[in-house]
Amino acid sequence: MKLNVIKLIIFLFCLPLMLIGAESNPEANIMKANMMAEQGQYGQALKEIDAAIKKAPNSARAYKIRGHIYIAKEDYQKALADLGKVISLAHNQAKPYVDRAIVHFKMGNKGLAMSDISKALKINPSDPWTLGVGNKIANENP
Repeated sequence: MKLNVIKLIIFLFCLPLMLIGAESNPEANIMKANMMAEQGQYGQALKEIDAAIKKAPNSARAYKIRGHIYIAKEDYQKALADLGKVISLAHNQAKPYVDRAIVHFKMGNKGLAMSDISKALKINPSDPWTLGVGNKIANENP
């Protein structure tokens, strides 16, 4: 119940931002896509995030969100493509490598998953999230 109230407050706060300048501001589309994805409305979320990418084709954040939507839809090939784009745009961040490692693992590619974990650890060797995911991947079978 409390979580729903918080989501409603966030939505009501963000609604004017989504309506004002939505034609040229990719952030409005990104915020709307995020909310729709959280509600499981993946088709609508994809339309919004595609609009954001069209407005800002070098937005690593938009590609990351679209990649996460594809993961939720279990469309792993498209998720890999988007996460690869995130890595090319934000190559000094560990998180996109971890996200891509998870997708590789879900696809049964443990070797590629561990390779991405290694890349993430080179960027941030003490990140607990990366270490935890890497440990899980190393000790489980896809």
